[in-house]
Amino acid sequence: MSASATQAGLAPSTAIVSRGRTVMSAGFRSLVLAMVLGIFGLSVGYSQQPAAVQESAVETQEKDSDTTSNQPADQQKQPASNPEPWRQLLDKKLTLWEPFTGVPHKSVKIEGFPRSRSEDCRKGKPYGLGDPKNVYSVKLVDGQPVLHVTGEMYAGLTSLEEFQNYHFSTEFKWGKKKWPPRKHIKRDSGILIHCTGKHGAFWNVWMRCLECQVQEGDCGDLIQLAGTSCQVRTTPETADKETPKHSPGGNWCTIGPGVGKWGAKHHGNHEIEGDWNRIEVFTVGDRAVFAVNGHPVMHLKNTRLGKYSGNKPLTKGKIQIQSEAAEIWYRAMKIRPLRKLPAELAAHFDDQ
Repeated sequence: MSASATQAGLAPSTAIVSRGRTVMSAGFRSLVLAMVLGIFGLSVGYSQQPAAVQESAVETQEKDSDTTSNQPADQQKQPASNPEPWRQLLDKKLTLWEPFTGVPHKSVKIEGFPRSRSEDCRKGKPYGLGDPKNVYSVKLVDGQPVLHVTGEMYAGLTSLEEFQNYHFSTEFKWGKKKWPPRKHIKRDSGILIHCTGKHGAFWNVWMRCLECQVQEGDCGDLIQLAGTSCQVRTTPETADKETPKHSPGGNWCTIGPGVGKWGAKHHGNHEIEGDWNRIEVFTVGDRAVFAVNGHPVMHLKNTRLGKYSGNKPLTKGKIQIQSEAAEIWYRAMKIRPLRKLPAELAAHFDDQ
């Protein structure tokens, strides 16, 4: 045995290997020694860890491997055509975001801010940049950041960056609290995409944008805020209604100002009541797809600023997370570049 091996604390193990051996070549003895030491070292390293710790380590590994627990395995893998890595959007201090707070309800008191008389949180003076009631905060759950939205005030958590051509994914779960002016109706929130222009363009709180609705029973609905427009496939029997119903195989219908249509209802209900649900937005160019728990529920194209006719395309912007009088939790919020829509989503556009 070399001096370096002795100094490393391996010398005592030679007795275990050589005892009872009278003839053994140095090379063969070294080989056997290495094998025994390797096995012995592994067994010692594992046995020194208590069984409870071993089990919790396995559980932690499973939890950390993917926070989207209800995500099908085939959805977790990145398609070969889109090898771009995910970028996490949440951290403890929300360093990638800034909050903008709207008009307080008359029941809300904010130190140093004039008492509001608003009953609908739409008309009146918005608080502006900042979060005086701590509507948005991040908590660590199993080591992962989870966004808590109290809903106490209408507000928008706005990304500092603009995004274009991307796949956005997050999971949400409703809390228990509800606030005026929506205290006795459905819990409501939303993912606002392609946000552009000034804060407060809609109801003195949110930017001009397209909304992927997050509301009990209505996840994946399309809503235009502050005058955006687009085209959506709709069922023939609802095409003339103010809010037509989306159908992947329906005729394209213009939605937005000037045509008397305010939004579109999603196709199929895939929400899981009382559990975590995954919301995804895929957008490339002037097209977008909303998906709920892996099921596409809304296809839109020709997204525009203002009226559909004669206005420039709306293909990029900031992202806003709504606070709209209902408590909600978001986790696993991430984004990655998207060069083209996945084939199964692109198939529902008529020029594919």
